[in-house]
Amino acid sequence: MKKIIITVFALFSFLTSYSQSEAILSKYMKDSLDIIANRVEKKIIPSRYMEQTLICKTDTIKGWENVEVSLYQYKVHGTDILAKVYLADADSKKIASWIISTCVILTDKLSKTNTDRLIKDINTASGGQFPVKGMVYEDMDGTGQKVYYFKDGVTVFLKEKNPDDISVINDSNIERVGKYARIISTTREDYIRRFGDSNLAGMEWLKVVKEEYKKALQSDRNNLIIAWANGKIEPSADVIVKKSITNKDGVNLYMEFNNTKGTAFFNLDGKLIELKQDTTASGIKYSNVNYEFTEWHGEITLKKDGKNIFIHKN
Repeated sequence: MKKIIITVFALFSFLTSYSQSEAILSKYMKDSLDIIANRVEKKIIPSRYMEQTLICKTDTIKGWENVEVSLYQYKVHGTDILAKVYLADADSKKIASWIISTCVILTDKLSKTNTDRLIKDINTASGGQFPVKGMVYEDMDGTGQKVYYFKDGVTVFLKEKNPDDISVINDSNIERVGKYARIISTTREDYIRRFGDSNLAGMEWLKVVKEEYKKALQSDRNNLIIAWANGKIEPSADVIVKKSITNKDGVNLYMEFNNTKGTAFFNLDGKLIELKQDTTASGIKYSNVNYEFTEWHGEITLKKDGKNIFIHKN
């Protein structure tokens, strides 16, 4: 019975914590989206060197049906090379929403340190550009521009190469799939560490990256960014205080206070109760619609609908 109560209490705590995280996320989205989007607009968007000449927009690319993708032609820096690439680039507000949700999901807060880190690393990794299919030229080692073939946001290595022909980038011509996924260089290991063991070998990694990014374009969350940031951005350490007391009648009350969030959980005879902290002139008070907990001058009282259900005096 005790084991069942503990399990139920743990589940209740998890669900409540999830609900609180959603509420925190909603608040930060409302209060900070425009601010973060403005920083993204200044720090990331200008780095999009492949967004030069727009040739067309389409939503019929295989595997990307009903997702608007833009075909660009761009001049490779320092050369006369003209390259083509299909991009599914998110705007500044969408990227800002991904940054906010990543911070809140992983740390329960939104700090400038963490948002700066994500903005910097997205910009360094990709400029927020997501190549669906095409040629990406980069000078990775300082020896000059080199072409990298991309499909579904990941570098692919081809059997037959032709930097002037996008059609060579197809599943049957792919010899090997690269390691890093746009837009922040997420690895297979990052993804598994956050979301559990998966078959991400070879072409499976392309499928996962494609589906996660497509979902992200319709959402405030990007699991590829969350996976990369897991363990890299500064965590939030909630201050948790746990107590267990028994009154003169032999009744036990288990209490768990989250002093960071101003919440408390109680277990009284298997009944799980969640309360929020109230402001008081003195003492401690937590309450919800039905319950009220107070601690004042060493006397602890828990009430339900105005009636005492637990009293303990030191």
